Amino acid sequence: AGNVVTGEMVEELILSGADIIKVGIGPGSVCTTRMKTGVGYPQLSAVIECADAAHGLKGHIIS
Repeated sequence: AGNVVTGEMVEELILSGADIIKVGIGPGSVCTTRMKTGVGYPQLSAVIECADAAHGLKGHIIS
């Protein structure tokens, strides 16, 4: 499941039965998501937050 950037979404997806959650929205320099939608989050910050949430529920993320 994915793409997410918050611990809250990771928790919700794991509790809903997701096996692995993909982390990241608009982190790349060539990604146009931030420019077109105004949505994005620094990748390292997203990974840290999402990994903490997943670890607490014995879940897994991929970045």
